[in-house]
Amino acid sequence: MKLQSMPFLESAFPSDRLRQMRALIERMPAFSPLLGELIQVWFVVDASVIQGELRWRLGSRRNPDARSSLHESIESGLFVAIAPVWLKAEIEEHLEGIAADEGVSVEAARAEWVKIESQLHFYRPRTNGPEDREAKDPDDVPYKLASNELGLPVYSKDSDFRAMQVPVIAVCLDLTARKYARAASITTGVMFHSTVTVTFAAEALGAFCRIVKSVFSLLMRLPRPVQLALVGLVAGLLVHPKSRARLVSGVRSICSKAAAVKPEILATAAQLIEELSAAQATAQQTRAEILSALPSTRKRSALMHARAILLTSKEPLSIGELERRIRNRGYVSQARDFKGYLRRILRQSEQAREVSSGLWELRAA
Repeated sequence: MKLQSMPFLESAFPSDRLRQMRALIERMPAFSPLLGELIQVWFVVDASVIQGELRWRLGSRRNPDARSSLHESIESGLFVAIAPVWLKAEIEEHLEGIAADEGVSVEAARAEWVKIESQLHFYRPRTNGPEDREAKDPDDVPYKLASNELGLPVYSKDSDFRAMQVPVIAVCLDLTARKYARAASITTGVMFHSTVTVTFAAEALGAFCRIVKSVFSLLMRLPRPVQLALVGLVAGLLVHPKSRARLVSGVRSICSKAAAVKPEILATAAQLIEELSAAQATAQQTRAEILSALPSTRKRSALMHARAILLTSKEPLSIGELERRIRNRGYVSQARDFKGYLRRILRQSEQAREVSSGLWELRAA
C-alpha cells in the first residue's frame, strides 16, 4: 500500500465539512463536549473588507476556483459574516471604479459581487441613534447600529469605529482562521467518527452477547440427550485429524496474511497519528490566536442572540429550537419560563414575525 502524497486526513476532512459536523454535534447532546472545543466568530463585516475580497477575486486571482482565506473561513462555518443592507449600496456605488481598477468589465465585477453577496447575511437596523449625527463618517453609522443591535464586533481596520466606541476586530484573521478551520475539521472529524464507531462497536458487542446468551439459554432448554449429542459432535470435529488439520490450517493462513500486511498497516497508522498530532497542535495554537484578537464586548441580551440566529437561519425556527441555539451560544437565562420570555421579546421587537404556529423568522431586510 503506497502512502498518499496528499495528507489523508486533510483530504478526508476538508474545512468545508466543519460546518456539517458542527450542525450534527449541536443536535446530538451526547457529543456536546466536542462542541465546547470549537469556536465560531460572528461579526459585522465592513465594506472595506468586502471590497478587498472583490478586488482580489477580480485582479489577483489566477485560478478561478481558488478561494481566499476569508471565503474558505466563511464556507467552513467558522466565520459568520453579517452586514447592514447599506453595504449593498456602498458596493454598487464603487463597482464601476473597482472594475476599472482591476481591468475587467462592470458585468464581470457585478457577477463576482453576486457570489460574495450570497455568503453574507444582511440585517436592517431598526432606527438611527442620536449619536449618529456626530459620526465622523456617516457611512460607518449602519455598521455601528448593526453592531449595537446584534451585540457583535465589526471586522474592520477603520480606526473611526474605535472613536465611535464600537468593538472592533482590527487584526486580519483570515489566514489564521483558515488554518484553524482546516485543523479543527480534522480533529473534530476524527473524534466524532471515532466516538460513533466506538458507540456502534459497543452496541454490536452487546447485541452479540445477548445473542450468545439467548442461544445458551435455548440449548439449556433442550432435552438432555440432544445436549449430549451436540457436545459429542463438537468434540468429534476437534478430535478428528482431518477436521483438526483444516482448522489449524485456516488459523495459520489468517495469521500469515496478517503478518504480511502488518508493516504497511503500521506505516499508515504512524502517518495518520502524525497528521492528527500536527492538526491538534495547529488547532490549539490558531484557536488561541483568534480568541486573543477578539475584542471584549458587553453582555449580549437574549434579543441580540435571537436577532442574529433568526437572521442567519435558512428556515423559520420554533421557540424550542431558538432557545437551544441561544443556549449553545453561551447565554444563561434567569427567566423561569425562557420560552415564554422569548415569545414576548420577539413580539415587542417588531423585527420578528410568527409565520405559522410556533415558527418565527426575522422580517426580510
